[in-house]
Amino acid sequence: MDACETGVHPMNFLPGENPDSPADWKPRLARAIVLLFVGVLFLAVRLPGIALRPVHTDEAINGYTVGKILEGEPFRYDPKDYHGPSFIALATLVARVGGAHSLAEMDVRVLRWSAVVSGLMALAFVPLWARSLGTPASLIFVVLLGLDPLSVYYGRYAIHETLFVSATAGFLACLPGMIRRKTTAWALGAGLCAGLMLATKETAVIPFVAAGVAAWTCLREKEGGRWKAAGVFLGAAVLVIVLAFTWGLQAPRGLVDLVLAYPGYFVRAGGAGHEKPFFYYSTVLLAGKSGWLLVGLAVVGGLHAWRSAPAGAARFLSVYALIVWLAYSAIPYKTPWLALGIWLPLALLAATALGARWNTHRAGTIVCIFVLLGFMGWDTRDLVFRNPVGERNPFAYSHTQGDIERLPKDLEKLSAPLGHTPRIAVVADDPWPLPWYLRKVPQVGYWRPGDPMPRADFLILDVGEANRLESQMGGWRPHIYGQRPGVLLLLYSPPTNEAVP
Repeated sequence: MDACETGVHPMNFLPGENPDSPADWKPRLARAIVLLFVGVLFLAVRLPGIALRPVHTDEAINGYTVGKILEGEPFRYDPKDYHGPSFIALATLVARVGGAHSLAEMDVRVLRWSAVVSGLMALAFVPLWARSLGTPASLIFVVLLGLDPLSVYYGRYAIHETLFVSATAGFLACLPGMIRRKTTAWALGAGLCAGLMLATKETAVIPFVAAGVAAWTCLREKEGGRWKAAGVFLGAAVLVIVLAFTWGLQAPRGLVDLVLAYPGYFVRAGGAGHEKPFFYYSTVLLAGKSGWLLVGLAVVGGLHAWRSAPAGAARFLSVYALIVWLAYSAIPYKTPWLALGIWLPLALLAATALGARWNTHRAGTIVCIFVLLGFMGWDTRDLVFRNPVGERNPFAYSHTQGDIERLPKDLEKLSAPLGHTPRIAVVADDPWPLPWYLRKVPQVGYWRPGDPMPRADFLILDVGEANRLESQMGGWRPHIYGQRPGVLLLLYSPPTNEAVP
């Protein structure tokens, strides 16, 4: 019986570690120290300056939703644009722990802590990866997860992707164990993670299909125990999905809306204004020198998996990575954060390539690791901290301009002479992220272009509406703010303290 059939890969353990000797505490201590180091690295890289970057539209929508839940409004899953409810549930919990009780009490730090917590969740699956890829590879992977610029950039972004990646990491770690060993524990883990994936993003069907094809190709086993494991898997996944989309059984309509969401996603897949060429994700994944090196190592890891026998988790990852990359690339709708779904298996394969050489070429492997980490540190400094919203940053997409952060401060100054709480009317086709930035303003309303204009002390208009109302704005002073690249908003203040007639 070979090593793979026994469930013990030859690389599973650090030098000197005997899998049959649970009393051998030194390797366990070494893993614990490395994980502690990586946890500190996560926080040290993600927390500094976390509030400095302007809030992206998607972050603003999530923050606004969380704030309303804190204020007691019931949550209802919206199948149009807002993805699954699991990230909102986590962000709400993090906001409450952070001391926020309303939308006005939230700040950028509290909002983005949810992304940091989402990333830390991936560390829970390191022991599972150690059993299939080996301890060196699993520990190298979490270091890459902690320092890679793409991972760090969106690990400080209050959107669903980081939680989705952590759930996917758990699903991919448990699935081979479920198929090979057919035990309840592996099936339960895979099912819970699969349920969390779908409860985070409905597009989880893409990695599900990729994982199914990869498993059929690389992990086919005899029939024994399969149906029991499949039942546990499906039961766990359905449980998470039901609890999430019904918001703890409070809103059963959420399950119907989940089904209704998919026709809209098929339409949006055509682009919906986010059309990109087939090779778009290559420009994101190959950003900086570290991107080229990581993808190159992933290719080496994939080739090594097919040259060595028997088939195992690394070969499964190579097929999965290829299918996911091709599937996401073939869909016209593309945004840079979706590249995280491709980056995850590539990072695992890169770690496998380095881990495979750990015992035989340790000195060279250490040099390669430090070179990779050096490039990652350099790229992270430039892309995450120095130039997070620059036009040349491939991770910054339709990002909010720093100009918008002046608007609430200017409003406060301009409204001081009024002697009463200002009434503000926002008329714009897409006002986001203004609802977040004006969250502390008690009297603000939002109208669509062409709606009857209410009485207000200040008007905030997009360019189209400003042009339409130009003849009515005599004497009003415009203040111009960059909303997103190429998109402007105009704040109109009256010549006197009188409101709009």
